[in-house]
Amino acid sequence: MTSPSTIDILNRVLVVHNRSLPRYLLDAAPYFKYGTEHAAEVLEAVARDQEQVVDRIGAFISDSGKDFQLGEYPMPFTGYHDVSFEWLLPLLIDRQQRMIVYLQHCAEQLQLAPMAKALVEETVGLAKGHLEMFEELQRSPGSNGAAPSSGAPTIAAH
Repeated sequence: MTSPSTIDILNRVLVVHNRSLPRYLLDAAPYFKYGTEHAAEVLEAVARDQEQVVDRIGAFISDSGKDFQLGEYPMPFTGYHDVSFEWLLPLLIDRQQRMIVYLQHCAEQLQLAPMAKALVEETVGLAKGHLEMFEELQRSPGSNGAAPSSGAPTIAAH
C-alpha cells in the first residue's frame, strides 16, 4: 500500500476543520440558557478559527496546483438540532480531543513536507487552545452556561 500524498493529508485536515461540530452548529445553533452569552461566543470563535484554517489550507493546496476537498458533515450531526449547549459540551470536548490526536497523526505523516507539516502543527496548537476553551466552560458552573445554575446534576464527559 502506498502512503498518502501531502495533498491527501492536507485535504483530510481541511475536511476535519471544515466539517467540524462547531462549524455545523453555526447553522444549527444549540439552545443557550439566558445569561450564557459567553458560551455562545466561545463556540462561534472556535468555528471562525476553523474557518480560517480551512482558508489557509485550501490556499496552500490551490497554490500547489491541486484541488481541495470540502467534505460532508457526518450524518450523526443531524441529531444535534434543538439540543442545549450544556448537553453538547461534553460531546464537543470529546470530539476536540479526538481531533487533536488525528491532527498529530497527520503532522507525523508529513515528515518529508516541512511547510505542510508546520501548517498542520499550527492547527494542532489551535485545536489544543479550543479544547482548553471548552474545558473552561465546563469548569465554570453558572457563569457561562456550561453547567446548570439550579444545582441539577451535570452531564459528565466520558
